[in-house]
Amino acid sequence: MDGTLVIFDLDGTLVDSERLGGRALLELLPELDEPLEELVVRYRGRRMHETLGDIERRIERPLGADFEARFRDRMSELFVTDLRPMPGVPEMLDVLA
Repeated sequence: MDGTLVIFDLDGTLVDSERLGGRALLELLPELDEPLEELVVRYRGRRMHETLGDIERRIERPLGADFEARFRDRMSELFVTDLRPMPGVPEMLDVLA
């Protein structure tokens, strides 16, 4: 290789974790009662504290001190079982190698 460097943004480029995040929210907060795609669009690219604050306003109750930890734990589980590369990524990485 000639020293060329390629830098990727992970989410939405190499993998799509936004849907898994939405799934985790819906599993932990069934009162959201919102289609997954709408949830993904609503919170895409937002900071965790912004998302959690918005959810608290929408469900009209505090999420609790342990909610973020439970959410992150569920996300980790989903990453292990369901995180997949975006279409075409494995082939593109093979070409770069």
